[in-house]
Amino acid sequence: MADKNKCQDKSRIISETENQVVIDVGDENKLKATYMQIGTVKFVVIDWFRPLWSASHDSMFFWKSVHCRGWMIESIASWTEEYQKEGILTFFKDYPEFVRLFSKSESFREEGDK
Repeated sequence: MADKNKCQDKSRIISETENQVVIDVGDENKLKATYMQIGTVKFVVIDWFRPLWSASHDSMFFWKSVHCRGWMIESIASWTEEYQKEGILTFFKDYPEFVRLFSKSESFREEGDK
């Protein structure tokens, strides 16, 4: 999916808020990562926008609870299956712009396990 030569290029960021980052991954395709918390479970959802289809499509999501040792990866689109096999560090290598959304969970036990 990503042009592996552009993965370390921070200039790919199109927009950024506290809980969301949108990047350009080439050929007018965009990836949007959104952080959210529902109860004590934290999520980072990845949506893929392809202008050819004029719509956003779910691609994958990560989730974490107080009972997980780390982020769990759920692949939806076929191009994301490699991350389910290789792990989150491979995803971070390809999309370093999204790392900060995952670091929001560092205070997880303080917020959700008192």
